Amino acid sequence: MSINLDIKQGFVSMGNHNMDYANAQESMNLFAHGRSVAYGNTYDESYDYLKKVYQGYGWDGVSSYDWMDAITRKGYYQDYNVNLQGRSGSTGYYVSLGYLDTEGLIIGSDMKRYSGRLNLDSKFSCFTIGVNASYSNSTQNGFSQATSGSMSSATVAAISSMNPMMPFYNEDGSYANISNYNPLALYDEKAGEINENNNQTLNFNPYLQIDLGKGIYAKTTLGVNIADLRQYQYWSALYNPQAVDYNGLGQQYNSRYTTITWNNVLGWNYTFDKHNINLLLGQEMQRKNYFYEYYSGSDFPFAADGKTDLSTAGTPQGSEYYKKEARLASYFMDAHYSYEDKYYVSGSFRRDGSSVFGSNHRWGNFFGLLVENGV
Repeated sequence: MSINLDIKQGFVSMGNHNMDYANAQESMNLFAHGRSVAYGNTYDESYDYLKKVYQGYGWDGVSSYDWMDAITRKGYYQDYNVNLQGRSGSTGYYVSLGYLDTEGLIIGSDMKRYSGRLNLDSKFSCFTIGVNASYSNSTQNGFSQATSGSMSSATVAAISSMNPMMPFYNEDGSYANISNYNPLALYDEKAGEINENNNQTLNFNPYLQIDLGKGIYAKTTLGVNIADLRQYQYWSALYNPQAVDYNGLGQQYNSRYTTITWNNVLGWNYTFDKHNINLLLGQEMQRKNYFYEYYSGSDFPFAADGKTDLSTAGTPQGSEYYKKEARLASYFMDAHYSYEDKYYVSGSFRRDGSSVFGSNHRWGNFFGLLVENGV
């Protein structure tokens, strides 16, 4: 048996950051020159006018505020993986576990993931039995880091709605300029925005193979795949200008995609002299199910205390549910012949019946033929 441990740690920081943003004085100079040209007045008149405007936002006429610096950070990254593998008699095994925890470059963004994998195979006489399974559970927080989209994205708010003359905080320590989507307020740990995505994925694939001798075998394989998604988005009742009128808005979205496949084959692999023959007959059944549900609510009376779960919403805002199913049945054959590894002939045929086909054409036939001279 062998055991491997892999540990990675590091930091996430701004890459290729070779652009300096204009500070308050530089911005005021640019704005004043532009306004004097647009309105035909002097530079000093425009500067004085703009100064009064930004004093209304809390500017003291001197300080400069770097919003991109305020919303970015050096995030900590850690990734741990351990696996063990080996063979005991006729049984082989591989087991792995993983844990990832990383903070994003932008405040309020992070991700945690737990993962595991199991591979087993064992042979008894003419029987081979095994299973391949994996599981992953990840939770990601934070809005898109793109520079387009919702104003509640920290980068969009910092670039589009804030400038160096707008303070982060008021004199009493409260958040300033909330009506302009202050990204520090939006990402307040207690009463700020929530955008949480949880993904869970399960794959389970057991199989059984029987070797009947003379190259003949039968194998049955079951495949189960389940993918769950849970998304919760909360617009802050205190700091999101769009949600203030609702006293907060919460939206929950859940979905599940399930695929179950059962595959059965009978095969023959035989080689004699310079001839090589491979024949395969098979049958497969597949079932797919999908559903999603959505519900939302507003009026969060305890938002200031950090109680922003949808269960605390006072007013339902609507719900939606949808599901669909699909079925597939298949019969197939595959044949290959080669001589001296130079001349090849192969053919395949498959007959599929599906619930997604038209009601008058539930079944379809598909085939192929290949002849090749390898000289």
